[in-house]
Amino acid sequence: MPFHAISHHVINVHNTKTNTHRGDDMWVIVENLRAYLDSDKIRVVANGGNTTISVEEKPTMQVPLYLGCRFAESGDPNEIYNTGGPGYTLNKAALKKFVTEGLPHHFVGLYKPSEDVFAARTMRAINISTYNTRDEVGSERYVATLQSMLYYVALLLL
Repeated sequence: MPFHAISHHVINVHNTKTNTHRGDDMWVIVENLRAYLDSDKIRVVANGGNTTISVEEKPTMQVPLYLGCRFAESGDPNEIYNTGGPGYTLNKAALKKFVTEGLPHHFVGLYKPSEDVFAARTMRAINISTYNTRDEVGSERYVATLQSMLYYVALLLL
């Protein structure tokens, strides 16, 4: 993620609950993403498991959330990251911590195309873990498959 893009997010962090990083070839059903991010499950996780306090009431108590489609870097289960293909979402607490603690110390001078891997390394360095975003039946909510492949598979099944 270029620094100017991160700077833009920092400027707007006070106006949003979450920020989603995505590529220009990603499709989002905004209503579905919004419904998931506003779901009771995510609200409770963002509140550190507390079901009685809302993030809106006590935003300083929010737990950093790093949501997306999890991959193991080079197959290593200890090096989990959210792949950039389908995008990933940071709540306000995660974005703030990423910008204030992560960028100045762990993301300096990196100009490589695998921003998702480097962002994940930074997240791990500041103790922000990926969160399992699969639904109740185990399907990914952040799908890392080319939509054209889904189309061709559907044609083959006809």
